[in-house]
Amino acid sequence: MDRAQWAKRQVAELIDLGDDALDAEAFVAAVLALVPEGEDPSTYPLSADDIAALARVTNEAVQAARVEWYAADWVPARYKRLLDSRERVREYSDDQPRDETGKWTDAGGGLPAGISVDAFGNYGNPQVWRTVNRMTTRVTGDEARAILASPQAQRDITQQKAQRERERQERQQRQAAAIDASRKEQEERQKREAAEEAARQARAVATAANRQEAFANPHAPEGDDEAVPDGRRYLGIDSATGLAVTRYGTDELHDSDVAWGGFRERIAQDAVSQNQSPSIRVYGLEAQNGQLQAVASTESRTWGERPMVEVNFLASAGQTKGEGTSMIAYICQEAARDGRGVMLHAAISAEGFYEHLGMRVLDRRQTGTLSVYGFSTRQARAFGRAYYGS
Repeated sequence: MDRAQWAKRQVAELIDLGDDALDAEAFVAAVLALVPEGEDPSTYPLSADDIAALARVTNEAVQAARVEWYAADWVPARYKRLLDSRERVREYSDDQPRDETGKWTDAGGGLPAGISVDAFGNYGNPQVWRTVNRMTTRVTGDEARAILASPQAQRDITQQKAQRERERQERQQRQAAAIDASRKEQEERQKREAAEEAARQARAVATAANRQEAFANPHAPEGDDEAVPDGRRYLGIDSATGLAVTRYGTDELHDSDVAWGGFRERIAQDAVSQNQSPSIRVYGLEAQNGQLQAVASTESRTWGERPMVEVNFLASAGQTKGEGTSMIAYICQEAARDGRGVMLHAAISAEGFYEHLGMRVLDRRQTGTLSVYGFSTRQARAFGRAYYGS
């Protein structure tokens, strides 16, 4: 083959592979200088030493190229593995057999190169590897491009890129779906909150109207047979305190309703917290402006074999005289209607109050416990009737 034509073609090959034109021409000229006149440069076997000298391999260049090659997510894994051949190739001598293209055969060997000759011959252009040192003796970006220039590599890369694109689109779809779901959830939450707020305001308006009606047409507190799932029901006006006896539904009261301060507030908050339970009844005394003046929570139980209504918590704001007595009187009236007595665990400071009401000690306080005070069914009925004058 004419040397000039061969050189022109090899320079073009290098430029296509990404080499600078001047570097390509200089390198091809250096290769031709090693090919004796009259020899065909396309088949003349350069020695391993000649190729290694042309390569000017440095450990830094090899390591940098390896990192770049292995880090590229668009390079299929099996092409990355070709670079591992550098650690596995044997050193072959120039007098060992080669095939018609100039490659060493299985009976021969390969260059101490970044890519084995056999491996590169399978995936690249065997004409190119013999003349381009950076594609046969060192691990560089040019080697990578040479390998990837083969038809099989191009198909694999196309498939790899298509897979990456599918994965990217799937991620975008998942993200879009998550954003859409979050948006819908937020919209639904806003709708629920708006509906709850509208219901709360409507209930507040109805409560205010019912309270005003109760004070406009006062009567003694009535029996409390009906369940109160939500909202509140005004049972009547206590004439002694001028406050409305009220039954509260689930989640109708909150800590802010009993912001009285001190130990009274703490006990009241305990009572308020119990209106979450359907088995517990929560009663209160409200002023005409809606302010809560006293609160009590009760539940049915037995003491020994006697059916009782236990007052779990009882607290008053202390603004109106007789608030606590009014609460106990209504609880006694309701307990007696159901054939039950009334009991409670009394704090030491409150024992005198309950004794003044006429309650008896059912269980005297021991160390670390509270005394239990109570009314029998007959005593509860008598106390309620005496308080309400009926």
